[in-house]
Amino acid sequence: MNKRTNIQGNKFTSRQRDKKLTTCQLVHLLTCQLIIMTLLTACSADPQYSTTYPCNFYFDTGKHPTSILTRSLDNPGMWTFVSVRQSQGMNHVMVTPNNGDAEDIAMTTEIENHRVNYNNMGADNGIIVGCSNFSGIRAYDRQCPKCLDIARNSALEWDDNRQMVKCPSCQSAYMLENGSCTTAGIRLLEYKVAFSGPGSPLQVHN
Repeated sequence: MNKRTNIQGNKFTSRQRDKKLTTCQLVHLLTCQLIIMTLLTACSADPQYSTTYPCNFYFDTGKHPTSILTRSLDNPGMWTFVSVRQSQGMNHVMVTPNNGDAEDIAMTTEIENHRVNYNNMGADNGIIVGCSNFSGIRAYDRQCPKCLDIARNSALEWDDNRQMVKCPSCQSAYMLENGSCTTAGIRLLEYKVAFSGPGSPLQVHN
């Protein structure tokens, strides 16, 4: 009887050990998965693009094929200041290029005037959009990031060479090719760009 009882007891203890091992392995697996998910989430937040100020600009190049903004998307070195204003219940996209006169593009369709919200245009209703020489289409906030850090708005202006922008307040200069500052370790606030080619909508967003 004692021998049989010992055998049964050993079997029971073995089963308990197996269950403990299985539980430990499960906890270890779940811990590893949690670590991997955390790392992936951290990597997915691209530090290149700013989320400080909401930005969601939409422009249908198919409806405005000859506009300066549309042409700038396929011409390396051509950049535009872009803002939106309302006049008599209609949205107007105001475009100032680095190589010519400003343009007022009236939004004439129902979608452009009633379904698209132009309230989120970066720090102060102004972005810079254009085609870089080596990195495709890029978009930046028009406000000087250095001045924004001290709670002061200062809209950037074209530099003499028209491939850079300069702050009239602090005199910082920024290269549009990559958004870097020529005098300090700071970059323009950059936004994501979605554009699949001529005739398709352009979207600048966080």
